[in-house]
Amino acid sequence: MNLNDYRMEIDALDKEIVALIEKRMDVSKAISEYKYKNNLPILDENREAELIKARTAHITDDAIRIAIESVFKGILKASRDVQQKSQARENESYEK
Repeated sequence: MNLNDYRMEIDALDKEIVALIEKRMDVSKAISEYKYKNNLPILDENREAELIKARTAHITDDAIRIAIESVFKGILKASRDVQQKSQARENESYEK
């Protein structure tokens, strides 16, 4: 394989990753609605720590493990942001 082939493979993988993250954010919106209706906080630090630990438990390469932890921390932050925006919209619709 040459560099262009590798880049094409990365592009295809990135397309799949984006689609999966979009699906994950849709689920985050549903979770936000549940949390809002049940008066639960958006942030659950224990759940986030458990999630990161579980997702990285079998990675033996420290550099990759650290990178994956960083990626998941970013995804979790994005999920919280989506939930906050979703709850703000819920608030607006209830106020009307």
